[in-house]
Amino acid sequence: MVDDGLYSRFGIPKPDVVLGQHVFCLHKAGAVAITPGPVMTAIDGLRIRVFGKGGHGSMPSHCIDPIVIASHIVVRLQTIVSRELEPGKVGVVTCGKIQAGTASNIIPDYADLQLNVRSYDPKVQQHLLAAVERIVRAECDASASPQAPVIENFVHAPATVNSSNHTEVLTKSFSSYYEDEAHAMEPLPCSEDFSVLGRAINTPYIFWVLGGCDPV
Repeated sequence: MVDDGLYSRFGIPKPDVVLGQHVFCLHKAGAVAITPGPVMTAIDGLRIRVFGKGGHGSMPSHCIDPIVIASHIVVRLQTIVSRELEPGKVGVVTCGKIQAGTASNIIPDYADLQLNVRSYDPKVQQHLLAAVERIVRAECDASASPQAPVIENFVHAPATVNSSNHTEVLTKSFSSYYEDEAHAMEPLPCSEDFSVLGRAINTPYIFWVLGGCDPV
């Protein structure tokens, strides 16, 4: 919406603050939860293609197996968060898709992976993305891949970080209305592109969740 001219083409006045809410099953229906500062992580979705040299499965010595390359990449990616991030820093690197080949006796020419990278801190985000690229390229080099890997960032949204001053005002309002059902919200590892609406015009924003579960 912003790229299409939400604030420029359609005459939408610049708001003083941008508000967003979402139904979420963290609390029972009729409750609300809000917090200042980090609320949801940034997200980067990566498409990766690594290349090998295809051939018959009976003659792997004549091939370069991209499935082996991809497998080493997936294992090595697990060390980014566990071995490179400082304690207390939040980061997630998930390989949600790996696809290669068409038959059990054929070594394919390439393998595809899709990764999901999440973080609250922009410095951590850059560290994670740089580490992913470093590992992918290094594993391809280690296996003598005939072609450089292709790495595409196809999904991106910044972290959602609530304005502390505005959140304090809204928290008081929620507490007076919801009383005991107004809760402090723990930061979520999921992501949302809502913050773009405020970031695009340098305007503070607040995001909170409404309970959506039946009472226990």
